[in-house]
Amino acid sequence: MASLRELRIRARLSRADCRLFFRVSESTWRRWENGYGKIPNAVIIALDALSGDLSRFSKWEGWTVTETEIYSPEGIGYRPADLRCIPLLHAQIAELKRELRLLNQRPENDNLVGPVKMNGYELNNVIPIQIPDWK
Repeated sequence: MASLRELRIRARLSRADCRLFFRVSESTWRRWENGYGKIPNAVIIALDALSGDLSRFSKWEGWTVTETEIYSPEGIGYRPADLRCIPLLHAQIAELKRELRLLNQRPENDNLVGPVKMNGYELNNVIPIQIPDWK
């Protein structure tokens, strides 16, 4: 296993950066780098991740990190701006699931059909619509 100093250098951080990031004193960081005291596992994991080494995270197998992007195993790159929309997407998905639950709780009606499969979800009591022929 790499030393704390090697991990810090690989992550391209100064000692001061690390002290601020991990909120420890200068003497604590110096002791850790000199091999004294127990280094929290979270510090090691964070330095690995900051350096782009995701190998210890089995669910991230195949992902790579550069200074500007994170790449999926399929080679799709994501910038920080792309990742900032994830909470919004989660909120939209939660709202869609809520609406689907409400639709499925509607009373039976002769106009309703189901089940209909859409994007991996099974919908019941769906109102069929007529799509006009625009020819």
